[in-house]
Amino acid sequence: MLRVELDDVLPDTVLMGSIGHMIDEIVDYVAWRGRGWRIIATEDGHPLLQGQALIVAMGSEPYRVTWPEQE
Repeated sequence: MLRVELDDVLPDTVLMGSIGHMIDEIVDYVAWRGRGWRIIATEDGHPLLQGQALIVAMGSEPYRVTWPEQE
């Protein structure tokens, strides 16, 4: 999961409308472009007058460690 905290307060309709969209459609950031990471939820800011957060499903990729062979 990725939690993206926003600096500004967005209208509820915009915030709720972002759910289901890819993060790179909503926030332009080079590291997120073309990844296919979908916004799955939002959170209100804490305290309430600070920006909200977008919750993004990043998925996972298997990683195999290649150990050197023992002689």
